[in-house]
Amino acid sequence: MSQAKGPKAAQQLQKRQPRATATPFSCGKEGSRKEGTSRHPPARPNPQRGGQPRTTSGGRLMAPSSTLPSVLLIAIAAVLSSTATSDGLELGLALGGDGLYREILRDETVLRLKELGKISDSEGFLERTFLSPASMRATDVIISWMKDAGLTTWIDQMGNIHGRYEPGHTVQDVLKLNSFEATAAALGQVKYSPELVGSYVEVHLEQGPVLEALRYPLGVVKGIAGQTRLKVIVDGSQGHAGTVPMKLRRDPMVAAAELVVTLESLCKDPSRFLTYEEECGCFTDESLAGLVCTVGELLTWPSASNVIPGQVNFTVDIRAMDDKVRETIVTSFSRIVMQRCDDRLVDCAVEHKVRRVS
Repeated sequence: MSQAKGPKAAQQLQKRQPRATATPFSCGKEGSRKEGTSRHPPARPNPQRGGQPRTTSGGRLMAPSSTLPSVLLIAIAAVLSSTATSDGLELGLALGGDGLYREILRDETVLRLKELGKISDSEGFLERTFLSPASMRATDVIISWMKDAGLTTWIDQMGNIHGRYEPGHTVQDVLKLNSFEATAAALGQVKYSPELVGSYVEVHLEQGPVLEALRYPLGVVKGIAGQTRLKVIVDGSQGHAGTVPMKLRRDPMVAAAELVVTLESLCKDPSRFLTYEEECGCFTDESLAGLVCTVGELLTWPSASNVIPGQVNFTVDIRAMDDKVRETIVTSFSRIVMQRCDDRLVDCAVEHKVRRVS
């Protein structure tokens, strides 16, 4: 291959250089060729030329071999950048109506929750009681996030963290725009009237998995569930785990376990357990959807691995939006407790737990 020299070669270089940078490169397998690529094989690099542009035998100007990776990287980066900015779906990101990627917001929320989960007063598990050292550290982290988001932050006398976005308009400005002068005299003349209130809306985070499972962003509350708390006490005969025969045992643990399972079945399908006197006709699909029963605590005495317990206590939490449904479940479960305890020769008592207000 001959090397072009002189002014004519320099002019030829200037004219052909743009074409050389725009020439597509084949990224296929060896021996394959795409349309528009050069038919001539690239010349071997000459170390004496120091990376200068060279021509093939066909007169095509070729870029130096050392610049090929750079050109490819720039082309790939340009394509990825164009794809990312033009259509977020190409990279697996769904762009929301507010211009933010939902996946990014989701991942950042999870990361921040994990960061808060690491702030603990104990090693190996999360323990962060109110006003503890870990609680104060977590408060500082949350405040820093709020400030980074441009919020005005403060902590009230009860320890609640507040963050407020102030776009530049005060309450007085907004009232003034609505033809109301927010002076002390004007505010003193404002009186509350129930007839003037059309509706009351309280926004609350869902503490359950229903909306998330259905992928609904919002739900409307139909009612407030009433709550009844019970304490069930089961007394049996304490004994040695290795010397008391199975047929002679009065085991309160086994009786309590049976009652817990029975409570679950009762709340899933009350019709299987209700007597004629207890039947209220109030169990509809909607009322059953709001009926929940929970055993949250279970205590045994003396609580030793080689001892048949002498007493077992457990709590029951029954909730339903329909008071009649809740009261019927409480009555039916109390009756079942006495029946099952008689069958197992243990003594039982059901107490209503009353919340004390100081």
